[in-house]
Amino acid sequence: MRAAATTAVLAAVTTFLLGGCSSSGESSPPSSNAIAITSAPATNASVPDIVISNFGYAVRGPVKPGQQVSVVNDDQANHSLASDGNDAFDVRVSGGGGIATLTAPMTPGAYEFHCKYHASMHGTLVVQ
Repeated sequence: MRAAATTAVLAAVTTFLLGGCSSSGESSPPSSNAIAITSAPATNASVPDIVISNFGYAVRGPVKPGQQVSVVNDDQANHSLASDGNDAFDVRVSGGGGIATLTAPMTPGAYEFHCKYHASMHGTLVVQ
């Protein structure tokens, strides 16, 4: 008897919740017992272009001239991205999940960079 009452309550709550999701304001019973969960596809804005982890850079791929490049620092230490031999870009990224952005150079090419705080850290940003 108790299991039947619990099942009836769960069915009523499910019907209420699914019926409340109607955009027209009218409720209708679900067509099956399955519940579909959908989400929007990931956009490039949610994926960092450069990830700093274990005192190294992981560059996702080429970027477009003038593109905003997102950088995420998964290390606890502060890091930077400073272009070698020119003033193309220079940003500091706080440790512990810090996020920064830089503007890619307008001229296509391979831009080598380094961390000002850790001499062993080097990477290349390709602009095309």
